[in-house]
Amino acid sequence: MININLLPKNLRRSTGPDGWRIAAGTVAAVALVTMGVLQYSVQNRLNGINKDIAEAQSELAVRANDVRERNELQARKTELQAVAGVAQTLESGRTSWSADLARFVRQLPTSNTPIIALTNVSMRMPQLAAAPGGANAPYDGKAVTKELVLSGLARSSDALVRLVNTFENAPEFGVQFQNAARDPNTGEYTFAVTVGMIGDKPKPALTAAASENGAVGTTESSASGTTTSGTTAPSAPPAPSTSSPNSNGGNP
Repeated sequence: MININLLPKNLRRSTGPDGWRIAAGTVAAVALVTMGVLQYSVQNRLNGINKDIAEAQSELAVRANDVRERNELQARKTELQAVAGVAQTLESGRTSWSADLARFVRQLPTSNTPIIALTNVSMRMPQLAAAPGGANAPYDGKAVTKELVLSGLARSSDALVRLVNTFENAPEFGVQFQNAARDPNTGEYTFAVTVGMIGDKPKPALTAAASENGAVGTTESSASGTTTSGTTAPSAPPAPSTSSPNSNGGNP
């Protein structure tokens, strides 16, 4: 069907393009394009982030075993350090009783004939307080690690003095004289002396050392309070009547 507009030309509605419509369409098109570009950019960024997250999670899963192994090794290291610390403590506190006893025997004064007869030797850890310095400090202030409590017989006052001087002048020993008494019948002296040892320096066996010191007659000895016969010896020698070695007539 054909439509014919019979109105005068000046009254007819214009059918030409309108500027506002073109502008509105252009703005709408630009907005749609902008939104699309932004959406595409945001989506690409989200995809990249998700990809990075997935890669990080994969890497963590791969390294989980390494982390667990590292933690196990760290715990094992801590345990071994604790064991090593205990071992070092035990090693630092380890001592050789036989070597120290051999050192003591080698230090005893010697002569062609026995001048000292030890009736009891007891070795123990120090019981006298180590107070360095001062006239009343035990063992002249020397830090001793062991003590030997001695009792026995001396043939003369000179022999007793020689015994005390031997340990008093030795750098590895200290001495605390306890008491002495002279037997008027035999002229011999019974004595009690405590000898302190400084440090642990292993020496040859006691049997070899004892054979080199035949001038000392030992009738009974004990380490840590036990005599050679296996019976228990007193921790300290009995205290006889106290007198100076030279107060009962000097040498026999």
